[in-house]
Amino acid sequence: MTELMDVRTTQAAGGLMLAVLVAAVFWIAQGPLSAMIAAGWVVAALAVLHFGRKRSDAITVLGGSGDERARSLHTRALAFAGFVMWAHHLVGRHRGQR
Repeated sequence: MTELMDVRTTQAAGGLMLAVLVAAVFWIAQGPLSAMIAAGWVVAALAVLHFGRKRSDAITVLGGSGDERARSLHTRALAFAGFVMWAHHLVGRHRGQR
C-alpha cells in the first residue's frame, strides 16, 4: 500500500508542478487572468484523477496506476491512441494536408 501511496503522491506533486508551469507560461504570454484559468483547469483535472481513482476503474486506468490489469489496459489504450494519431497524420499527409 505504501508503494501505491508513493505513486499517488508523486503523481499529485508532478501535477501541481505542471499547474505552476502552465500558470507561468500563460502569465508571460497572456496575463494573470488567463494564467489562473489555465492553472485552474489543470488542478481540476488533477483532482478528478487523484480523488476519483478510488471510486472508478476507468479513472484508475486513465491514471496508469493500480494492479496489473489496470496497467495493461493503460498501456494498450496508450498504444492505440498513438496508432490513431499516426494514422491521422498519415492520412492527412496523403490528402495533401500538413
